[in-house]
Amino acid sequence: DYIPGETWTLIIEEGGKTRQATLVAPSSPDIGDPSEVLEHQADTALQFDLSGQGFDHYVAAVGQVLTGGDFVLTYDSRPTSAQDYIDWIKPGATDPGVITIPGSAFPDAASSYIVGVAGIREAEPSSFEQLNPVISNLVAGAMAGRVVLTGL
Repeated sequence: DYIPGETWTLIIEEGGKTRQATLVAPSSPDIGDPSEVLEHQADTALQFDLSGQGFDHYVAAVGQVLTGGDFVLTYDSRPTSAQDYIDWIKPGATDPGVITIPGSAFPDAASSYIVGVAGIREAEPSSFEQLNPVISNLVAGAMAGRVVLTGL
């Protein structure tokens, strides 16, 4: 089970050596009350403030709920290439601050969308034992979600 605040340790034993890294699992980001529907205009960017919540990175995704319950992904911020992933995950990131989901994620008026934002925390460099934190990283994250309705 994922328990925010719990300490996780990754232990690697190879060739008689033990290497490890430890991190504290973060809570999901505060992006507002998940039980409240967020009204928003179609084709308009949406921002969430992750400042000061203890995250080093984030991932956001938006899906449109279609008639009949089908679902289509309209946006995600995952890295798309190996180099993008390396740039995203490299140690030493800073607070993501205010994040922006582009208006293109909400293309249609009078539609329902599900927005997910995961706050990602890195292991502290001092928690690495027999691992090089310059070329290694350990991260964990938790996602929060909101229902967004456009054009009401």
